[in-house]
Amino acid sequence: MSLPTSEFADLVVGSTIVGAAHRGVERSDSPLGPGGDLLGGVVPCRGARLTDLVWRQPTLAAPNATARLTMTITRWRAESAAGRVHGALRLVGAADELLASGESKWEVPGAQGTATPERIAWDVGSLAWGRRIADELGKDPAFASTTATFDGTIGIASGDDEIHLRIYRGAIIEVAPKALAGSTFTVWASELTWVEMLQSPRLDYVRRASSRQFTTRGNSFEYLRMFKALMLLVEQARANVAEQIVATNATEVDDA
Repeated sequence: MSLPTSEFADLVVGSTIVGAAHRGVERSDSPLGPGGDLLGGVVPCRGARLTDLVWRQPTLAAPNATARLTMTITRWRAESAAGRVHGALRLVGAADELLASGESKWEVPGAQGTATPERIAWDVGSLAWGRRIADELGKDPAFASTTATFDGTIGIASGDDEIHLRIYRGAIIEVAPKALAGSTFTVWASELTWVEMLQSPRLDYVRRASSRQFTTRGNSFEYLRMFKALMLLVEQARANVAEQIVATNATEVDDA
């Protein structure tokens, strides 16, 4: 049986669930790792079931230290039989010092739905996201001009999801999960990094790339030569998200 739509109303990519502060919860012997005992406070919605958990940068706190767990929604898909929610975790101490970070994946049985424009706009690395970007860039003369001499494939990866955009003479001629010959170069970042950049007031890709939040593999010469095209792509992705945020806010005002 499908759960009511209202159960998922607060599942908005980029939103953060803040758990309550607890004392003495940092246990090295927890089977779920540092902060694992607090996961119940950041369950994304009723019925969600944890399917994967990875911790990074664990720092053991004092036995009686106060800590709280937060989770930022980084991906939300409602597929044919179940929903899939990803969340970036931060375990912080009383002074907001970072004790550990990680990623979690959740399954929501019965969360059926379609690929709405809002979900597609945030779903970096998915086939639907790549097709929408390709459609928009196909109308952009600046992108056509910048890629007029390029014959190759740009890969965009977010976490474990990757999409390849095959480009020839200024046009994106194919969007696929993986090009037959691989990508000319691929730009990768964590899901959280993509989400933060897409909703940032300004495009700060260069700053993030300089601090290794974005990494590139493949042909570095072509990456530099096609850097403007990459920035046009990222700007389009940001515009799609901004459009959905405006539409969502307008709907909330109308419903008030």
